[in-house]
This record gives sequence, structure tokens and C-alpha cells, in this order.
Amino acid sequence: SSGINAEWPLRPGEIVAGTIKSKQDAMDYLTWTYFFRRLLKNPAYYHLEDLEDDNINTFLSGIVSGKLQELEQSYCVAVDATDGATLHPQILGYIASYYYLSHKTVKLFADTLNPASSTNEILQLLCDVTEYDEMPVRHNEDKLNEEMASSLPIRLPSFTYDSPHTKVHLLLQAHFMRQAMPMTDYITDLKSVHDQALRILQAMLDVSADSGWLKVSLKIMHLVKMIIQGCWMKDNPLLQLPHVELHHLPLFYNLKSLQGDGSFPDILLAYSTRQDLLRSSLQDQFGEREIAQIHKAICQLPLLRVHYKVEGSQLLDTGYIPQQAPGGSTWVPVHADKEYSIEVKLHLRTSSGKFQRGTKQGRKAHCPRFNKPVDETWWVLIGEIETEELIAMKRVGPFRGGTLSVPLAFYTPEMPGRHIYTLYVISQTYLGLDQQYSIYLDVLESEIVYQMDAELAYEEEEEDKDYYANHQNPAFVKQNQKTEDEDNDPEADEYSFIPDPVPRHNVEEEYLVQQDERSWGELEKEDEHRPAYPAPAPKRSPQPPGYLSKAPPGLAAPGFFPSGAPPPGFSSQSTPPGFSSREPPPGLPPGLPTQPKSRNRRRQEDFKPHSKPHSKQHSKQQDQDDDWNASEDKWG
Repeated sequence: SSGINAEWPLRPGEIVAGTIKSKQDAMDYLTWTYFFRRLLKNPAYYHLEDLEDDNINTFLSGIVSGKLQELEQSYCVAVDATDGATLHPQILGYIASYYYLSHKTVKLFADTLNPASSTNEILQLLCDVTEYDEMPVRHNEDKLNEEMASSLPIRLPSFTYDSPHTKVHLLLQAHFMRQAMPMTDYITDLKSVHDQALRILQAMLDVSADSGWLKVSLKIMHLVKMIIQGCWMKDNPLLQLPHVELHHLPLFYNLKSLQGDGSFPDILLAYSTRQDLLRSSLQDQFGEREIAQIHKAICQLPLLRVHYKVEGSQLLDTGYIPQQAPGGSTWVPVHADKEYSIEVKLHLRTSSGKFQRGTKQGRKAHCPRFNKPVDETWWVLIGEIETEELIAMKRVGPFRGGTLSVPLAFYTPEMPGRHIYTLYVISQTYLGLDQQYSIYLDVLESEIVYQMDAELAYEEEEEDKDYYANHQNPAFVKQNQKTEDEDNDPEADEYSFIPDPVPRHNVEEEYLVQQDERSWGELEKEDEHRPAYPAPAPKRSPQPPGYLSKAPPGLAAPGFFPSGAPPPGFSSQSTPPGFSSREPPPGLPPGLPTQPKSRNRRRQEDFKPHSKPHSKQHSKQQDQDDDWNASEDKWG
């Protein structure tokens, strides 16, 4: 069975992308793989007894059902309960597909993460993922791992030193401690760990954010910084500068003109424009070249100025009197259980107050201990500390200009009262540059009048934005002109390959055209006597392609499925879809597919019209019948 699992290529990505929408699609997908060809060439390797049709059908059906059941148990896919065949991708399936991770990895995240997970537990979870199963543990490296573990702060079980996951854990700890590796192979292995660590942590963050866990999400963000900068979260942020070690830290705090509480941003502001002061503080321990590199890194680190505003609060009653909040802020009036948005603007600036501009490719982070370049990106999130709930989150960056505008939508609490939300601006690449702000919300009773005003104003604003954005776009104007030219072409209907389902003489359309030419007074008078439109008939959901809940008599017996009813979720076909039924070449048993049809060739049954096509050869009586039917549909 291990050979079967290794060869079957089904992943959540095929289901998320819509390539596979049902169990029958999964069977069709399987017949287009090299696994299917190798199965026919060497059936004994895959534990297939012979190449009889019934045995092949049973074998393939079991593989598809088993794999889909495995994805369903991993919370990546859900099978429709009504027909037992339609597949619906789930949130974890989207995450696994986006970050190209195994479904076992996201299942491990969902089963292991909890609101009380610590940083050490998250680190252990990162090392236990399926993607690190192939980390090499060479001969006698278990002894080297044991020697490394003796000097690292987090202890691991001694009987696991030959495990690839334990080796990954030790490599990351040594990376945070900035220890030298015992051999060059370990440096290569650490690069392999770095190549996958960021996307694995991003997926873990999405799983945590989907559950609404604020503290766990912040800890995962901190772990991302630790890997990029090669230090523990508790370390001094000055260790991110080149050539700076622990015994050099007091040199940076000897500056008399240092303002503030001596935080990392204060030190950057003090030394970024005064290289002479930096030189005087460091010249006893560093050379001129090293001081120049430290000053360059200080000037490169981003300092953000953050502005934010809650949108929609101005639509409240004008009689509301703003009240003072702690810290000189003001309570923002909002309605209960209503969606609002907060507009956050990030301004990139230097210590002198002048705004920087990012490059067209985006700003790259200063991370010499990471094995490849990383963009300067940021997380902007809203949370409530009292309930430890993550309300909204978005990842932005890198800067390609001087400002980043980040809109965040959130719902206000259901219960009226005063609530304090916290706005976090977290750097993905640097320690010590995170910011947080309190948002004071005065939640009032929700009134339907104010809700309707807010919704109407928002819809009008979005329509105005779309109108001006489209009409200022030359491509949109050109496409509209082209569409109008095609609509005005009198020969278009005659040579159209797909027929127009709307009849040419439509009484409803003619009536609407006549209405446009009348005055508003006439229209209002007619509206009083106009009968109501009949309710449209409900649309039937289409049957899944290729799916038959019950096989017709005599159809399942020959060929692809064994005699009798097919397995649940699969249709009965004499040959796999996409293959012809011509005689097989010598060496293959009869009844098996031999030559696939071209995927680009559309079948004739794909173009079955849903209504009778119109033609210029229609009789006059037929046009009158169409007019009468349209009139009956309109007026009932």
C-alpha cells in the first residue's frame, strides 16, 4: 500500500482549483496519470492480481475512495451528503493548496494548536511537520546531535537524536543561539530548513487566525522573526545589527543626547543622522569599515508612522456628543453588531522626519543570518485583549512608495457598551519595531435607520469608485466600444455559433424601450396599475458531471466497472473518459483504453442549447407565437 500512496497524485490543490469536483472527476483524473500507465505495465508492484477489467475497476475505485476519505479526515475536503459524490473544499484545503503543504501538515496544526499553546510548543509543532520527514540523518550524526543538545536551552528526549524532526529542532535552536555548526553538512541542512520554515509558519498562522486566537497568532509571528534574524525573541534588538554581540550592547547606551526610554527606535533615531556620534561610541571595539556597515544597517531599518481612522462612524446621529477616552483619545461611536472598516496608513520615514520611498521591486530586509532575501512585510491586525480574540488580520508590503494604505473590515460587539480594541502593526522581519494602538469604541444600540443610511452610502460610494475607475481605464473604454460594435452588427446573430436564448421580438424589451421615452409623470401613473411580475421558477442544481446515483440496467456490466451497480459516487462507463475503444495494440489485454482523445477538442454534446435558436428563416407565425408567449410571461 505504500507504493500506492506514493504514486497517487491527488492533493487538495486539484479540488480547490476546481479540476476535481466529484468522485467521478477524481477517477477521470487518475486515468490521465503515469500511475495508470505503470499500473498496466507492472500490476504486481501495486499488488494488483491481474489485468481483468473487474479487478482494475475495483482497484481504482478503492484508491479514489481511500484517498478522498483521507482528505476528508484531514478537514481539507467535505463530501456532499445529498449525493455522496460532490466534493467541497474546506478552509484547511485552501491553506494547504496555497502554501503547497501536505494535508497531513494542516491536520497536525488543527489537532495540536490551542489557545494556550506556548512558543516552545509552536516551535516543536513546526519541527514535526511532514515536510521535514526527509531531513537526512547521516551515519554517527545522532552522536553529534547529542553533543549539540547539551549546550542548547530546550531539552529533547535522548532516544530521538536519530530522528529527522529532532535534528530540525536542534538546528533551529543553534540558529537562535548563533552557535557554530559542528560540520558543513549541518549548514546545508539548516538552509533546507529555512527554505520551508516561512511558508509552514504562514500556514500555521492562517490556521490560528481562522480560529480567532490572538495570543497564538502573535507567538507565531514572533517565531517568524526569530528565524529570519537568528535570535531569540527575548534578545536585545540591537543584535540584529552586523558585527554586534552581547558584550557590545552597553556601547550604544552611552549617548547623552539619547531621548525617550532608550528603546530600539530611540537608538535608531539618535544614530541614523549622526555617524560621528556612532563612531565615537564604537571606535574602541570596531574598525572604521565595521562602523560604516553598522550605520548603513541603522539607516536601512524602517521606522513607521501610523495613522488610522474608523470609517462609517460619521453616519451616526449628529446629536451625539463625543467623550474623552484615556490617553487623550476619543470614544468612537458605533452601532452594535455592524460591519465597519478601519483605514490604516503606514508612512515610511527616517529619523529626520522625511519620508522614504521604496523601490519598484520592494524593500528588502536586512537579515544576514537568513539564507535568502526577504521582503519587508507587515501584519496589520485587530484584536481584543480582554477576550483574547483575533478580529481581523491582513499582511501587507513591501513598500514600493512612501505609504501603504490598509483597509480592515471588522464587526462591532453585539452587546452595547464600551469596548477597547487593539490595533497591532507587526513587522515580519525585525524585532523591536512593532507598534500597537488602542481603539476606543462606544457601542450604541443598533437602529435600523442608521444601518440603512450607512449601507446606502457605502453602496453609492462603491458605485462611484467603480464608475470612475472603469471610465478612466483605456482598456475598459476600448473593450466597451468593441462590445457595442459587435452588438450593432446586424450579421452577428446569423453567424453566431452559440444561439441567443432570448427571442428577437421580445414584448418586454419593446415595452421598456417605450417607457424610457415617456415622462416621469406618465410612468408614475402606470406604476399604480401595473400588475406584479410572476415569481421565477427555481433553478435546478445541475447533476455532477459523470455521476450516476444508480446505474441503468445493462450499462455497468461491460468494461470499466464490474457487473452490477457501481461504487458510490462513480458513473458506469465502458471505457475511461477520454479514451477511444479501438483495438488495443499487441501486448495489452482487450477492453482496456489505448489512445486518449485530445483535451482541447470540445465534444458535440457540450453545445446543447437551452432554448430554441433563432434564425432568419423563422416563419411569421412563429414570431407572433413568441411575442404572445413573452407577453404571457410578463403579465401572467
